[in-house]
Amino acid sequence: MSESAFESSQFPRDAVASWPIARLIGQALLPKTDNLEDVPAAVLLPTPDSWWRRTTKLPSPQRLAVATAWRQLAESVRNARMNAVEPLLARRPGVFGNSQVLWEHIDNAHRHRHFDGMVATPSSSPRASNFENPFGPFVLERSIDDFQFDLTDIECIANSKSSDKHFESVDAFGQHFNKQKNSPVNEAGLQALLTHREIRLIHSPGADHLKLSAWDPRLTVCNSGGSHHLAAAQMIARHLERPVPLSGRLYVRWLNEAAWTWLLSNFWVVHVNWKDSFWSCRDVAVMTGACYALRLPTHVAQGELILLPRQSEASAAVVDLFGEYSCPEVSADLRRLLEAQRSLTTRCAPRLLGCFQ
Repeated sequence: MSESAFESSQFPRDAVASWPIARLIGQALLPKTDNLEDVPAAVLLPTPDSWWRRTTKLPSPQRLAVATAWRQLAESVRNARMNAVEPLLARRPGVFGNSQVLWEHIDNAHRHRHFDGMVATPSSSPRASNFENPFGPFVLERSIDDFQFDLTDIECIANSKSSDKHFESVDAFGQHFNKQKNSPVNEAGLQALLTHREIRLIHSPGADHLKLSAWDPRLTVCNSGGSHHLAAAQMIARHLERPVPLSGRLYVRWLNEAAWTWLLSNFWVVHVNWKDSFWSCRDVAVMTGACYALRLPTHVAQGELILLPRQSEASAAVVDLFGEYSCPEVSADLRRLLEAQRSLTTRCAPRLLGCFQ
């Protein structure tokens, strides 16, 4: 007899509820944990159990599977060993490569831009799945082969033996080195520094290149040496107000706003940084209908982003559970990155703005 037929039968509900055998069956099959009171209502399936299941405290197999998944995830998160989660930033302090957040590597972490995960429905077991962002890669790029610029335009140096030290600007780094070298702050001192062979932008054209990112619009030289002499030469040139024209290949990168907007519109994004694997994609998919993971390159941040569908009411409860244990939802951080990119005209040197057009 179906549940609906049973409910519409002639037996009074109070009579059935008083059947000792019904209570005994419920207690025998699911003692103590069968009332689902520890599971958020949003996580349980939207269709409630029939009255006789509620009376006997015997949840349907589907609701019981969801409750089991919640309890297993809650226990795993509670017992996990977490590393601190650093904010998702546009840049960090300093003037060297370690001050950069290399969002351009995020697409390299996912072959063919496919994101792996699992999907599940109330009537089927979880299965492997993946999706591809319909708006393409997260970061777009173009190059300019013979980009003309001045030495004083450089605001970041990718590689330096002094990268363990902090400087507010390339000029400050140059002053620090020049005090040690004691070069005269005049034309002769400038020329002596510029003859240093490791300044490859001058002495080995094509060996080094430059980059400019919309989320961090500092002109960066990607060098393989010569950082100290380059910075000191810039400091003297700035002091003398002396132009030092240079050229090189420039890579220009910017966040693909359409791709990020689509992602943030369709998924909650949770940042997890673990010491050991503590959560089950399968458990999350059973509750939310789908779960995907987006690995973060170490040049961006440690850990991974867990993607949960916004259309599922259960996702918000799962997000809150992760948040209780230092795994924040970071949609706001990502939207701030996009906003920073939109305000490029107020953050980028005027003569470099044309590179993004």
